Formats: sequence, C-alpha cells, structure tokens
Amino acid sequence: MARLPAAVPALISAAVNVPQLRSAVRSRLGPTWSEPVVAAGEAALGALAGQPVGLMVDAVHRVQRLTEARARAAAWARRAGDLFADDAPVLDEDEEEQEESHDRPRPLAEGPVERYASRAATIGLGATAGALLAASPQLSVAALAATTPKPARLAKESFGARLGRCVSEHGVVVQDREALRRLDRVNTVVVEAGVLVTGRWMIDEVVPNGVEPDLDDADLHARALELLDPADPPRSGSGTAGASHRVSAASGTR
Repeated sequence: MARLPAAVPALISAAVNVPQLRSAVRSRLGPTWSEPVVAAGEAALGALAGQPVGLMVDAVHRVQRLTEARARAAAWARRAGDLFADDAPVLDEDEEEQEESHDRPRPLAEGPVERYASRAATIGLGATAGALLAASPQLSVAALAATTPKPARLAKESFGARLGRCVSEHGVVVQDREALRRLDRVNTVVVEAGVLVTGRWMIDEVVPNGVEPDLDDADLHARALELLDPADPPRSGSGTAGASHRVSAASGTR
C-alpha cells in the first residue's frame, strides 16, 4: 500500500491548528464532536503517511486528557454529596436568569498561543507558496511542518490538563475544562467579598490615645485583643467588612 504524501497531513495539521479555522470547525460540529473528529482525522492521515512520531505525540496528549477526565470524575464523585446537600446554597429564579442571560461585553481576546498561531500560519503559507514557486515540493512540506502551530497548542493543552488534574485531586470541581486553557488571557480577577472575610473580627490598627504612654504597640495590641471578642463584635456597627470601632485601652470600653 502506497504511503500518503507527507504534504497532506502537514497541510491538514497546519489548517486545523489555526485558531480561526479550529473555531470554525468547532462551531460547525459542536464542542462535543469537534475534538474527536479532528483527532481521528489527524491520526488517520498520520498513519497513512507513515509518520509514527506524530502519532506518539497525539497518543501522549490523549493520555493526559484521559487522566484529567478521570480526576474530574473522581472529584465530582467526592463532592456531589456536599454540593447537593439539603443545606447547600441554591440560586433563586432571578439569579438563574441572570446567569443564563449574562454575555461577554466583547469577544474573548487572543492569548499568546493564539497570536503566535495566527502569525505562524501566515508565515508558513507564504513560505510554502514560495517553495512551490521555486519547484521544490520537499522544501514546501518542510516549511509547512516547521511553522505549524500545533506544538504551541499542545503545550498549552498539556499545561491545562495537568492543572485540571491537580485542582481536581484537591477537591475542586471544574465545570468547564476550557476555562483552565484560557488563564493566559486573564487580565482582571473579580473576587467575591465573602471569600476575603473570615467571619471573625481582627485588630487592624491600634492608635494610642495618650492615656498610657508607657505602652508600646505590642502591649496595645494585646490589650485590644483582650477587650474585643472576635466572635462577638460590637453591636454598634453594621457587621460588614470595613467597619471600624474605637476601643479604649485605659477604660476597657468599646
């Protein structure tokens, strides 16, 4: 059986690893089928062209994806009871509608890998065209293979798979695995206020009032901790983060 020309898998690999074309395939086939179809096509073309190295690289990548999926399934099995407990927080109808109707104000920006892939594809096609005009098919295949953005994409995929496995092993349920592949595009982090507070009051600053000048900062902190119960803050405040209360170290009043 004659081998498939090396130019065919090189051209297909370069095409499916361009972000714009890959997004078009994903939108056409859907997120469920796009990855298996592309992977099966690349594997079949690599086998027909007699390129075992590419098949081995793809096999290692699929093993990484499999271990990530198994870790996510195990994390879900461990946390499902807690997430669906009777006292677990549940979104009301207004919050559910807000979650469903929330769209990005602008398209997701390209990350470093996506920008590199777009430039590499343009350079690769130009180099391939120049080699073909020079009547050098072997050089055109080499230029196309050298500029394919697949290694950069697989490097990011490998990092995302490893990160997904690690966080799953620590009990984190990852709802969208693609979110771990978009961390290189993050430029703003929004943290819910409740995550930053402990539910207990803490001494942030002690300002001496001149009543007992012999006390240093350490003594003032110790006296303030004696007067202020972290679990039972003064009722005069709102009880929210950022509220402040004056504590007199001399009289012991709050």
